[in-house]
Amino acid sequence: MRLRATKTDLTCSRQDWIYDAASHQRGTAWPQKLYADDLKPTDQTFHSHRDFGWNSREINYGLYFSDDSILNGVESELVVLGEVMAQDLAKMVGWHLRAKMRVELSVEGCEKVQWGVELFWTLLVSTGSAGSDAVQDNEQEV
Repeated sequence: MRLRATKTDLTCSRQDWIYDAASHQRGTAWPQKLYADDLKPTDQTFHSHRDFGWNSREINYGLYFSDDSILNGVESELVVLGEVMAQDLAKMVGWHLRAKMRVELSVEGCEKVQWGVELFWTLLVSTGSAGSDAVQDNEQEV
């Protein structure tokens, strides 16, 4: 896969962000809305990795996913759903499919997302573009 130079955006969308009670509240409320009964088992996966759990709740959800100044929560969840599908992370796909259906997307819509992700990766693999050049392009930099 050859990466092309594109117009660079040097702005920082979160430069004025402050970690406070409101941020913590957003980081707690949004996952509860998304995951409902799936939240407790998800949180338990972080029991022995407390820093990762804190980062997920306070930064990922409190700063990024619950902030709708760039993408709204529904759009953010659509991006995440596509990402975990592309990585073939079955348990996470299940969590995010149910979350997406809770906040907007129908079963048919989720099936279309799945179809699109599968089509994208099938095309990449069939054309030999799934990262094959990236290793070669960077080999001499090591």
